[in-house]
Amino acid sequence: MSTLKADTIQSTGGGAATLTKQAASKVFLLSNAGAAASASLNVSSMTDNGTGDYTTTFSNAFGSVNYAHCLSASKETGDVTVGTNIVSRLAGSLRNECGRDDSTLTDSGSFCISMFGDLA
Repeated sequence: MSTLKADTIQSTGGGAATLTKQAASKVFLLSNAGAAASASLNVSSMTDNGTGDYTTTFSNAFGSVNYAHCLSASKETGDVTVGTNIVSRLAGSLRNECGRDDSTLTDSGSFCISMFGDLA
């Protein structure tokens, strides 16, 4: 059996390599407090636009806005239910809001995203 080890894999044109026959996440983010990312892949920044309003910018953009996203947000105290709403989805970023059941925006204690699709 052979082992391939590499720090970075790029396409022959120098851009992001295309994964074939795989359904690997192209973006993931874990944020434990506000807009501070504690773990991420293909995320260049996370911006706190205000209470419960975040923009995640990707290091490598998707080929189009037709990518799938999974978002999860929760308030760590357990006293409120927090949901997410997509404000805008662009090839290079995703903006979402986190809110309570009564539609009041709130900062999440824990915020996670994972995205699937073809990179540009």
